[in-house]
Amino acid sequence: MNDQKPMVGDALSRGWQAFQGRFSDFIIVAIVAAVIEWLILLVLMGLVFDEVTLLDGPLGGGSTAAYGFAALASVALGIIVFLITIVANAYYTRISLTGVDGETISFSEVNERTLKTLWAFAGWVILVGICIIVGFALLIIPGIIAIFFLLYVPFLASDGRRGPFMGSGSLAMREPGGTILLMLLGLAALVVSIIVSFISAIPFIGYLIYAIVRLIIFAWFACTVAAFYRASGSGIDASVPGAAPHPPPPPVPPTV
Repeated sequence: MNDQKPMVGDALSRGWQAFQGRFSDFIIVAIVAAVIEWLILLVLMGLVFDEVTLLDGPLGGGSTAAYGFAALASVALGIIVFLITIVANAYYTRISLTGVDGETISFSEVNERTLKTLWAFAGWVILVGICIIVGFALLIIPGIIAIFFLLYVPFLASDGRRGPFMGSGSLAMREPGGTILLMLLGLAALVVSIIVSFISAIPFIGYLIYAIVRLIIFAWFACTVAAFYRASGSGIDASVPGAAPHPPPPPVPPTV
């Protein structure tokens, strides 16, 4: 066994420490993103209610049009939430890398670094999403394979690395066991977020609370992946001028 390979246990520990250390930054992003989602949801729900009331009322009779409008509003909400999620993930990725690197910079500097790579990050993440969706449409297994090879793309993109698809695939092949474990942790985070989605049933503020909880869950997952990514020794923070490669953790002494 190669002692230079990142230890999963160490990555989990470093990820948790990074999550705790930058928790206030994650809270800021989660609250801002959740409030925007919530306000948009309230606006769309108000429009749908008004449209259904108008078309289904005494002067209406166009229920098909009313419910068609409701469907369009749902699609619009989904697209908006998707775009907000991409931006939030850009911040989460940069914050998690900052935490894992042990940097004590302010949120304003985190914001500056995030914005430097935001457009490239969004483009790569959208491509990743398309690949995964197409993969799952092709009998699920190709989608799982796509997640395996593309798991590290957001972190490479946030670092400003060229060819994040190839870099992510190379890292996944070099560390298949750890990558599979991260995929399982991501699945667990998704399941937990689905379970706590019942919070959204609380009148008025339920969706806001749920959105914040969901975003915090995935912030922890981002820190865990970031720790493993840095531990691999492949991370170079290109968002910082003159940055050097982050070294892998010291080798674990052999046990007797």
